[in-house]
Amino acid sequence: MLGHMMETYFTQEKELPRIGTSTLVLPQKKNMTDLDLNFLYIQQWDFDDLKMFCINHMFNIISVQRLKDTKVGYSIEGNVYDLKASEDFYRLRFEELLPLNTDADDGPY
Repeated sequence: MLGHMMETYFTQEKELPRIGTSTLVLPQKKNMTDLDLNFLYIQQWDFDDLKMFCINHMFNIISVQRLKDTKVGYSIEGNVYDLKASEDFYRLRFEELLPLNTDADDGPY
């Protein structure tokens, strides 16, 4: 259900939900008979592996403790884990990623 709400938000707002200090409200999906997700992929993780994946991709982890039904959708309450590594780690990581986004003929991107 949460994945469907995130996809509906993306379809309506043309961006992924931004998680901040306030409570996030996601819209309900109109047609809950279609259970397939269009672009989100759900996978079970070992927590240490998930932390390393998120650090490598510069993601935060969002832990959902409660979904509350509101008049405009569902309010999500939980925690955001802001994962950090050393500057050297990120310098090396950007050096790995830069060649993936550069084409010798076309320049960056």
